[in-house]
Amino acid sequence: MNWKPLTAEEAKGLKYASRTGKESPFKALLEAVEKGPVRVDVPEDSTLQSLKWALSRQIKKSGKQVVVATLADKSGVVLSKEATEPAKK
Repeated sequence: MNWKPLTAEEAKGLKYASRTGKESPFKALLEAVEKGPVRVDVPEDSTLQSLKWALSRQIKKSGKQVVVATLADKSGVVLSKEATEPAKK
């Protein structure tokens, strides 16, 4: 086994693979939310609960302020940027 030590600066400059070995499908979705509201339908092989869980986990990881609103017919959700309120004096 070959190995070599890295400095902290060298480690910062490296690009790491995701755990699954592929790019997250949520990255493009969260970027689209920056431009305006986005509707996400529940996939046929999934449930509303698992969709919301996966989305909320990715939103938390991204650090973005995104609101997840469930549609009345439970067919999906709408993602939008969280409205930031001005600080009260």
